[in-house]
Amino acid sequence: MKHDGNGKRVRGLQQILPVEAAVVVRIFEDYTAGLSPIAITRQLNAESVPSPRSGKTSGKMLGKPAAWTPNTLTGNAARGTGIVYNSLYVDRRPYGKQMYRKNPDTVKRHAFNKPEEKRPGVVEAPELRIVSVDLWERVRARQASSARSPKFQAAAPTPP
Repeated sequence: MKHDGNGKRVRGLQQILPVEAAVVVRIFEDYTAGLSPIAITRQLNAESVPSPRSGKTSGKMLGKPAAWTPNTLTGNAARGTGIVYNSLYVDRRPYGKQMYRKNPDTVKRHAFNKPEEKRPGVVEAPELRIVSVDLWERVRARQASSARSPKFQAAAPTPP
C-alpha cells in the first residue's frame, strides 16, 4: 500500500499476485481447451483453490468460505463482467464504463453501463497483463462460436 506526501493512502493502485494470476491463466486455458464453466469451477472447488470471495463468507453456506461458481467465470457478457470478460487481464483498463444512481425509495445504489459514446475510453496498463493476447483472442473466438444466434433465440418456444 502506497501513501502520498500527506500520509494518505493512494487509491486505485493495483498489483499482480502471482498465485492468483496463475489461476486466471489456468481458467483461460481450460476454457479454450473446451471445458465448460461448470467443469472448471468443479475442478477449482475440488482442489480447494480460493475463489475471489474466499476471504468473505456466504450467508447461504453457514460461514463456509465462498466457492467458485460458473457465473464467477462468465459473468454478464453485455456488461463485460466475469473473469473471461475482464479486459484488465490483457492490459486494457476500462475507465468510466459505469454510472451509478441511487433509488430514492430504497436508498440503494444501482450500476448502469454508460453508452459507448459517453465513455472516456480505455487506459492501457501493460504492467497488469496476465493473459497473452493470443489466449485472449482464443477465448473470444470460443465465445463467438458458442453464442446463440438471434435466429436461434427467436425460434425458442415461449413458455405458456
